[in-house]
Amino acid sequence: MGPQTRYAFDVDETKAVTLTIGDRARAWLELSRGSNLPTVWSNVLHGMGAGHYVLIATHGGPEYVETMTRNPLWYLDQGFMLLVGMSFIYVAGMVLNDVFDAKDDAIHRPARPIPSGRVSRVRAGAVGALLLTTGVAVTAVYRCAAVPVLAGFLALCVLAYDLLHRVKLLGYLLMPLCRALVVMTAALAFGPTGGGLWLLHVGGAAAVLAIYTAAITLTAWAEHRGDPRRKQRTVAGMIAGMPLIDAAFLAWIGHWPLAAASVGCAVLTAIWQRRVPGT
Repeated sequence: MGPQTRYAFDVDETKAVTLTIGDRARAWLELSRGSNLPTVWSNVLHGMGAGHYVLIATHGGPEYVETMTRNPLWYLDQGFMLLVGMSFIYVAGMVLNDVFDAKDDAIHRPARPIPSGRVSRVRAGAVGALLLTTGVAVTAVYRCAAVPVLAGFLALCVLAYDLLHRVKLLGYLLMPLCRALVVMTAALAFGPTGGGLWLLHVGGAAAVLAIYTAAITLTAWAEHRGDPRRKQRTVAGMIAGMPLIDAAFLAWIGHWPLAAASVGCAVLTAIWQRRVPGT
């Protein structure tokens, strides 16, 4: 089969569309908000770096902080399954969000992949459920049993948001909580919990990210007011700027390589959003 092979599939058993392989891939990227994935990666890197910093400072004393590895590849190696798990949970949340919002999107955003017929609602639901459970399962490789427990709680919060975000107050609380939990789960996999250092470097950072996410959520809720394109650009820009918060906290603890990687995630998000809009 060549690149122009075409597929036909049912959408809610009522209609069918044909797509090239490239169109099909783009539809799934739009559905999953794939351009925003680097923001999740920077959140994970932030949590890993902060958790390891607290571990060294707590068990070895502040004078041992300089012995903490500054090699980003070490974190990528040790945290690979964490990056995979958090990415799967994020993508699952985005996909299931459109699954549950399909009827509303058919009225307000008919160009979205499901109402436009480019992706089957049933298939999207199955993929979302599979990614959500797999995302939690892969975090079980970490020795700390609390890591998959917290990842499971994150998955439940994601699912709750997808189901209940039409209740504005619940949506306003759940989305920021989800972002905070990503950092906290990553930190838990790399270091201890509790104590002043943990509250400052992990709890404080999670709180700042939650507040920033709340601001994004509030801005996105107003997307049907005024110029929708301008609001979409504003939301996308705010999303792309999130890794810069991670970079600032990592620079604060002196982890410049991971801070640079987080800046790279911001740049990558902005570039990818040119191809797939960030919403």
